[in-house]
Amino acid sequence: MNFSTRITELLGIRYPILQAGMSWASSHAELALVVSQAGALGVIAAGPMYPDALRDAIRAVKARTDRPFAVNVPLYNPRAATFLDIVVQGWHYTRRSFSAPIPAKTLVTLANRFAVDVHVTTNCYFPSGTPKQLMQ
Repeated sequence: MNFSTRITELLGIRYPILQAGMSWASSHAELALVVSQAGALGVIAAGPMYPDALRDAIRAVKARTDRPFAVNVPLYNPRAATFLDIVVQGWHYTRRSFSAPIPAKTLVTLANRFAVDVHVTTNCYFPSGTPKQLMQ
C-alpha cells in the first residue's frame, strides 16, 4: 500500500516516515540505507562522524539504492562547514536536514544545489504550561 501525502510527494518517498538523525545510532550507512530501501526517508547523522566516514557513508547509500535519503548536519558542530562541503561537493542530493538555524550564505549555497530543505526541531519550550495543558 502506498500513502500519497504532501510529504511523500515532496520528498519522493513511499511512506510518510522520516527516520531521525540520531547521533551514533544512524551515524553510518546501514540504518539510512534500509530505511530508504523500505520506502521511508533514511537519514545519516553527520554529527559524531569524521569527515572521511561521512563521505564513505554517503557513497555506500548511493551505491546501494536510488531512493531518497538525507544527511543531518548539526550546524553547532565545529566540523559543520566541513560536513556541508562534503554534502555539496560532487553530489547532487535532493534531500537534506539541519538541526540549527542556517546562516544566510550557507542557505543560498545549498538552495542552488538541492530541492528540499527540512529543518529539524529537537525540542520545544512551553512557557505557559505543559504540552498536555496546552492541548486542553
